[in-house]
Amino acid sequence: MTLSQSALLKKNREARYNARIKRTLDELVPISEKITLLVHASANRAALKGLKTGMRLEEAKRSMGDRTRTGSSGYFTNIVLKNPHRSMTFYGKKGERVEILLYLTEVRKLDGAFTPEQFTPVHFINDRLSGWGWKSLQLLKEGKRLGEECQSKLLEAPLLPKKLLGV
Repeated sequence: MTLSQSALLKKNREARYNARIKRTLDELVPISEKITLLVHASANRAALKGLKTGMRLEEAKRSMGDRTRTGSSGYFTNIVLKNPHRSMTFYGKKGERVEILLYLTEVRKLDGAFTPEQFTPVHFINDRLSGWGWKSLQLLKEGKRLGEECQSKLLEAPLLPKKLLGV
């Protein structure tokens, strides 16, 4: 059998076709995952513009989008990014409830490894929006401590599924 005849055999055509599909998916899936991260961060940055000091917690969550964003990265894979990525509750010395929601607002390297600076804290005192951003958080009485705790929580564990991190 000659090479040209071999290329025409159904079995060989299917094998070449399947190999091409696999290569294409192997290249496109990581790109799709990265695009999903960029879109997610961009949507959160845009939503921050709709926040107003004094808003109720639930109203602010609705404004930011409290649902999970999912992007498809292939036939059987979904990318799931929770919004907010983390939430933490603290209590002040006078008993006031301080809730901090952390939203992904920047993606730097597209490798799934995040730093605290890529998140924007949105903070509430007794269910009322008191501000957002790391500088704003520092202005609270115990802001420095709260900021440090938030940043250490962000560094504790991966925020994304292992697949997205390439593990």
